[in-house]
Amino acid sequence: MAAALRARTRVGEPERLAAALLEEQGPCGPVHRTAAPDGYRTNDGEYSFRNPAGAYARDAARLERIARALAP
Repeated sequence: MAAALRARTRVGEPERLAAALLEEQGPCGPVHRTAAPDGYRTNDGEYSFRNPAGAYARDAARLERIARALAP
């Protein structure tokens, strides 16, 4: 996580931030991934922004933009 923070943010101490973000974070449990009709990926993880029924859900247009940005 520290490497990702270093590469994608301007955080001064990425190792310290990574440790804080992960401290006492338990496993999220099993996640089931599927493709939405519009082609972007979804999953049923409780804390996932890609879970259309979750508390952190993003709208379909934003999920599609995220999927395009993360595509190889």
